[in-house]
Amino acid sequence: MRIATPAEMYMAAPRYYIGRASYLNAAATILEDVPDCRVLEVGPYGRPLVEGSETLADRPPGFQQTYVHDARQAPWPVEGRYGLLIALQVWEHLTGARLPRGRKRAEWQTVS
Repeated sequence: MRIATPAEMYMAAPRYYIGRASYLNAAATILEDVPDCRVLEVGPYGRPLVEGSETLADRPPGFQQTYVHDARQAPWPVEGRYGLLIALQVWEHLTGARLPRGRKRAEWQTVS
C-alpha cells in the first residue's frame, strides 16, 4: 500500500495539517507493517492517508468520498469487509455515538 507523506498531506490542506506531521509519521510507521488490504478511512481531510483507500465522511473535503455519511450514525453504509480502518482525528467527535459492531475482535492502536 502506498502511504502519503506528511508533505503530500500538507499540500492537500496546508492550514489543517500545520503541526500534524508527528502523528502522520507515527501512523505511517504503523502502516508500513500492514499487508496490502482493503482500507476504509473515516473522516479524512484534504486527501486519504492511504492511496486508493475508500473513504467515509459526513461532508466532502475537496475530493470524492466513497461514502458520504455521518460516522456517528449506525449502521454505516459500507459494502463488504475491510482489512484496515483508519480514523485519524475522528474519535473525539464520536463521543456517545453508536458505532457499528464487528463480528471479530478489532486490534486498536492509538497514535498521539
